[in-house]
Amino acid sequence: MGQQAAWVETAHAGAWETLQGSGQAAEVCEGCHTVGELGNLIEAKAGWSTTKDPRYYDVQCESCHGPGLQHVSNPSKGTIASVLAPLSAGMTMKTGCVECHNGTHHPYGEEWAKSAHGSVPSAASPGTRAECVECHTGEYALIKFGLNKVYMV
Repeated sequence: MGQQAAWVETAHAGAWETLQGSGQAAEVCEGCHTVGELGNLIEAKAGWSTTKDPRYYDVQCESCHGPGLQHVSNPSKGTIASVLAPLSAGMTMKTGCVECHNGTHHPYGEEWAKSAHGSVPSAASPGTRAECVECHTGEYALIKFGLNKVYMV
């Protein structure tokens, strides 16, 4: 299954429709239910917030990964200009998941901050910390999550 097919199965793929069907749609909600500057490392207004173009409906790839014109023009891993915001940046109220997933509506940011992940220094390497290795190394993560596929190297 490709990334697009996997995304279609997520709640992000129907974010605009969910907002419109909620009976509580408001302009203040639109930035989180569309592609724009929220959730990634872009600092200027972008996407929906500048054009109100329906092609920006839903939380699409660029919502988290930033501008992707080069990747769309040549869809290979080598053309992804930016990856997800690093967790050290992504768990602030200014970038990453927490920019939309916060407060009483989506308390993800607050839950993250209280978790063990939220208290790990950004310079820590999960591959070298004993308490992290079980999930954060390929071999152990596959075992932990019950995956027993053979992958080509």
